[in-house]
Amino acid sequence: MKAAVLLDEERIEVRDWPQPELKEGWVVVAPAFASICGTDAHIYKGEFKGRVTYPRVLGHEISGVVAEVGPGVTGVEVGQRVVVDPINPCGVCPACIDGRMSGCLNMKLTGVDVDGGFAELVTTRAKKSIPFRICFL
Repeated sequence: MKAAVLLDEERIEVRDWPQPELKEGWVVVAPAFASICGTDAHIYKGEFKGRVTYPRVLGHEISGVVAEVGPGVTGVEVGQRVVVDPINPCGVCPACIDGRMSGCLNMKLTGVDVDGGFAELVTTRAKKSIPFRICFL
């Protein structure tokens, strides 16, 4: 697949990139939209070195279509339009156990800590893919 890959500070190239691995409870999304926000600009400028490793596919504000569902996934179907919640708490640290996912000690953000939506495909936990309908008023 093709992806816009951040190779180093202020250096992005469109390259062939491995397809994301589909795990149990996860889905593959084909991004239709992946916006660029301030965080992406800061990462591009090298201001997140130490957290963001190179090479990295950025893009954490993603909407698209489910292309594949992994084993054990229910409630999400191929072809469904979704918005991806990029926050992936570990589920086992003290904050997660207390239900305070935003305080997770081991949180991984799609498009920051793991590859994101500036690619033809991205994976996310099924419970982090939020179905939506497009409404035109």
